[in-house]
Amino acid sequence: MSRVLARTALSHYLNIPPEEVNFKRTPLGKPSLDPPCHIEFNLSNTSKLAVCIISASGPVGIDIEPLGRGGEIMEIADIFFSGTEREELATLDPRSQPERALSLWTLKEAFLKAKGLGIYSEAEKIAFLYRGTGRPGLAASPDIEPMPERWHFKNIDFMDHRIALAATTPFQASSVRFVALKPPVAMPAASEQPSIL
Repeated sequence: MSRVLARTALSHYLNIPPEEVNFKRTPLGKPSLDPPCHIEFNLSNTSKLAVCIISASGPVGIDIEPLGRGGEIMEIADIFFSGTEREELATLDPRSQPERALSLWTLKEAFLKAKGLGIYSEAEKIAFLYRGTGRPGLAASPDIEPMPERWHFKNIDFMDHRIALAATTPFQASSVRFVALKPPVAMPAASEQPSIL
């Protein structure tokens, strides 16, 4: 489902038929266009929804998870969350912890996918910390990201799912669109801001 979404969306940005959109994968499995061009994209899906983020201005990543998955993620927090993330989680009311865990998981996935890295090997090297602000900030090992401040993140709840976006370009309200994909579909014009479709 996510490949169909990506092929259809990217065909509009590239101005070619969907069947001419070709993909390849990096050694760690990140999908990219073949041949390479200025367009970056990323995909994620659950059994019910597929999402795609597209940018003409730098790396992007996306993750989607059902809203009810927070409790399951809490059970593996010791494995995938950094010590500082676990400390922040512990300060929250226990009823709020699963929701924060879901946000942390999706943010980590989106960022690591944007970087072309795997969550199972690098999750401990990054942390998303709220520090009482209500907005996540990225802390990362320099070998993963030497300039964490250049990244922008967004969480969106949509149709009983949490979606996390990661990009090196700020998000604008007009750059986030939800499209029901029923071919043929008219897609928005390409812009400098990342778009989620």
